Amino acid sequence: MYNGLVYPSTTTVGIGDPTIAIVALVLGIIGAFLVYFLFLDPKKEDGYNGFTKKLYNFLSFKTMTLEFFIKIIYLFFAIFVTISSFGLISQNFLLFLVTLVVGNIVVRLVSEGAILFLMMYKRINEINESLKPKKKNSEEEK
Repeated sequence: MYNGLVYPSTTTVGIGDPTIAIVALVLGIIGAFLVYFLFLDPKKEDGYNGFTKKLYNFLSFKTMTLEFFIKIIYLFFAIFVTISSFGLISQNFLLFLVTLVVGNIVVRLVSEGAILFLMMYKRINEINESLKPKKKNSEEEK
């Protein structure tokens, strides 16, 4: 019978059966090692073509997807800042203009900075690759 006292809830929220989490953890570790040692072997890289070559490049981080996501995130924040700045017109017109202009400039500068770091990574990687001795030259010297 309820007499005005508040009883604590006995309902708990959990992550589910811990057995499934343990099995997923073990299978994830085994799968990661198998993929790394059997598929991502640099000696096998030349034998891949088509989809398997793209998958190899993706899993070995030779294909960078971050640039795509930075561009999408930039567009999201630029649209967000622009639309949300219009909500400030009724409060303060100067604040609206500052948010519209400066907000979009800040979003653009941050995005360009992130892409600049990616471009620097790509250029440094190209320079590094060009400094490595060619395979044909090293085989001819032997």
